[in-house]
Amino acid sequence: MLLRLNANRPRSFFAEMQEPPYSVAEFGKLLKSLGRHLSLRCLCIHIYIVSRHIIAFRRSMKQNGYGEQMAYIALLLRSQELWKPASALPLSSERSKLLGLEIPGLKKLFSQGLLRGVIAEIHGRRSSGRTSVCLHMLAQTTTQGEVCAFIDIHDSFHPASAQAMGVKLENLIWVRCHGNAEHAIRAADLLLHAGGFGMVVLDLCETSARVLNRIPLSYWYRFRKAIEHTPAVLVVCADLPQAKSCASINLELQSKLFHWSGKAPFLLLQGLHTIALLRKRSAPQTQSLSIPSVA
Repeated sequence: MLLRLNANRPRSFFAEMQEPPYSVAEFGKLLKSLGRHLSLRCLCIHIYIVSRHIIAFRRSMKQNGYGEQMAYIALLLRSQELWKPASALPLSSERSKLLGLEIPGLKKLFSQGLLRGVIAEIHGRRSSGRTSVCLHMLAQTTTQGEVCAFIDIHDSFHPASAQAMGVKLENLIWVRCHGNAEHAIRAADLLLHAGGFGMVVLDLCETSARVLNRIPLSYWYRFRKAIEHTPAVLVVCADLPQAKSCASINLELQSKLFHWSGKAPFLLLQGLHTIALLRKRSAPQTQSLSIPSVA
């Protein structure tokens, strides 16, 4: 009888079961036929008890009207309209409500303007134009009446050169850290959480790798969370990328040509030609820049 039960019943026979497979009397005869096979007897008892519980549950649901509700819910869950792949879902972000910052020098790379509420990294070797690009961004922000901040680790900021590039010094806060990277990170944290700034530039150029590696990655997540839905932009200027995945914009500068005037050994730098590479997940974009000297 046990072999007949396994052969004739499908795997999901509990789902289609309306009555127990055996009555109490038939089940007693089945246990007697098994004899001393204790393990088989325990298995049969277990199956019989489970089957009776399932049938009782189905009857109670049918009486209370829950069966039709569950069938309707199952039909909705099978519907293809409720389930879509992640790529087909529309992107909803509050950043789209904020107008981008127009950067005329990088119009090709940022046709819609520089995104607000993000971390933008500008990195490159020495004399690649990274500081000039940061000053150009500050000039566009301060001329619109927005208050900005420049966090200077090694006191390398030159106010006269910044003013010559169009930066409104009356709208700029200059934070001097005297070579202390910990003070610079702390100052950036205070400024970003205070709010009210259109752009905060964190200058990490010429900082040793040993010092930069001591900056916890959690700080960059903290900075990104602080400006996520604000009009502020955190610009990180360094030799190499620092914010990693927390940065939404990664702009790399590569110097190609320097323009000199005069005769050796008295040469005067007139400007440089650099390549700006905007790294994206899909395909990177490039733009040539000609940066004149302001000295």
